[in-house]
Amino acid sequence: MQSNNSILRVLRSHPSKLVVAGGIVNPMGPTFSGLLLLGSTAGDDWNLCRFILNPFKQELTPLRAAKLEEATSPSKLMEEEEGKQDLESISAPTLLFLGSAAAREIYACVRLIASASYNLASTVDLLHQFPGNPWDRISAQVSETVNNKSTPKPRAERKITDQDIEDYISMIFGAKNSREEMLAFRVAWEGSIEFQRSHGNLKLARTAMAADEVNEAMNILLRSL
Repeated sequence: MQSNNSILRVLRSHPSKLVVAGGIVNPMGPTFSGLLLLGSTAGDDWNLCRFILNPFKQELTPLRAAKLEEATSPSKLMEEEEGKQDLESISAPTLLFLGSAAAREIYACVRLIASASYNLASTVDLLHQFPGNPWDRISAQVSETVNNKSTPKPRAERKITDQDIEDYISMIFGAKNSREEMLAFRVAWEGSIEFQRSHGNLKLARTAMAADEVNEAMNILLRSL
């Protein structure tokens, strides 16, 4: 397992192909994670890897040998990995990138995200309520969390419908949503580090992955699509 900023060094020195990645804009620690194919320096051998990029935690975990053409079937690889993770910890992403633009693949991938996440229905509701406006959406989420702090159990999610899936796809890949979510992600990255620094967690802030480093890592991955 590669960790910390060594992930960027690996991405600089090895060919890579993004399979699927989701971004979550959390002011306390935004996260960009997913699956990628990582090649040998010669580019003839490939491995399927899981990656996580968070200001305070970065991981690159090899999973198995793979073929480059597998990148065009992200739903198959997602389904393969779905049973190996703690699904209760997965929040529905508001940024999504896939190695295939085929409508059937997109739909299959979002179906898997819906089954793996605990909040896709409420995420769709909030995307409807705050279209292209991540900061107001996040404020609403934070307010709801604070208001429900004394509730013994989290509010039950409503049942996900086929219309939710279609709306999620339509909104998540919209040009304005993608642009504003990416901008918010980058602001949240720097803001989360500054928050730790201003609250005296100097070591955590000092060892965090810098904004220019995550921007470079994400650019390498997104250019591989």
